Amino acid sequence: EIVTLGEKKIVGVSARTGNAESDMMAIIGGLWQQYYEGKVCQKIKAKVSDYAYGIYSEYRGETYLVTVGAEVSELNENEELNTLIIPKGKYAKFQVIGDMVKDVADAWAQIWQMDLKRTYTADFEEYVAYDGTNSTVNIYIAIEE
Repeated sequence: EIVTLGEKKIVGVSARTGNAESDMMAIIGGLWQQYYEGKVCQKIKAKVSDYAYGIYSEYRGETYLVTVGAEVSELNENEELNTLIIPKGKYAKFQVIGDMVKDVADAWAQIWQMDLKRTYTADFEEYVAYDGTNSTVNIYIAIEE
């Protein structure tokens, strides 16, 4: 499905990694652990929903910035955390229902094989309902207008 989204303001925790990095999964997993177990999610002010976001942005060669966070109405209320703006634009949307780790990873493997006209501005996962093996996750890939 092709959708047009408005800008989203995100606050959370970030790290740089890449698919070729041997510790990529540990880095991304560590951000999610910090977000939930480190109680970052409870510290975020001005949240617009309970959805969690995994954002991939600032692509440089084989690396990118990963941010795990929440959408907020105001960025300046969360000064101790990283901030990011997902730009408005056109996105290819993929909905994944199932296992939060395995099925999302499988969806990404399929997306990487597709001939999408990607802009590499910001791609993201929107965790609408997360319950281990019965989750709903929307994956958005930024594409050309």
